[in-house]
Amino acid sequence: MSQRQQPVWAWLVPAALVLATAIVYWRSGFGWSDVDKRVSPLAVLAVAMTVYVAYYIQRYLGDRSLNLRVEKDILIGRITSLHAVLRQIHEAAFDRYTSPQLGDSSRRNILALFRRGSLEIDDLRSTMQESRCETHIEIVDRVRSEYQELKAAATGGSFPAAPCSQEQLLDQERSYRKVCSTLNSLAMTINRHV
Repeated sequence: MSQRQQPVWAWLVPAALVLATAIVYWRSGFGWSDVDKRVSPLAVLAVAMTVYVAYYIQRYLGDRSLNLRVEKDILIGRITSLHAVLRQIHEAAFDRYTSPQLGDSSRRNILALFRRGSLEIDDLRSTMQESRCETHIEIVDRVRSEYQELKAAATGGSFPAAPCSQEQLLDQERSYRKVCSTLNSLAMTINRHV
């Protein structure tokens, strides 16, 4: 990630603090008797440095938390789009159970949905590798293997020649639930990641 350039006002805050410290120190030597007795120039300098450090710590942590939230939103968006594709695959696979014969367009639609699902998983994995959540990449690999199980269950047997059996439909349903559960777990893990 590239470091962004700081705006001019970011350097004005410490300059103003140093200037205020210099003015208090300078005025204490010219007859501000109450300043001499109550406020030491070193105490003013210490307060100025504390404010300066607090300002930059807040700015750093604020930028970091904002960047992390944006990364999480991108990853969760990828998971949401993968969920949508999986839902479409699930519906298309169920249509295969109910229809007596798959047409050429239905077969192409199912295969295109599976291709789109594979691409969504690849996008999720590459986005995960570039983020700060890359330690959870093994969950994406598990999603990929469970997706392959779903693909095998949905296109196995006599695809596309005949409708699937009830046993094949149950295998598809189990595989679909398993991959969705892992995706939900990944979304929650990403959201908790600091």
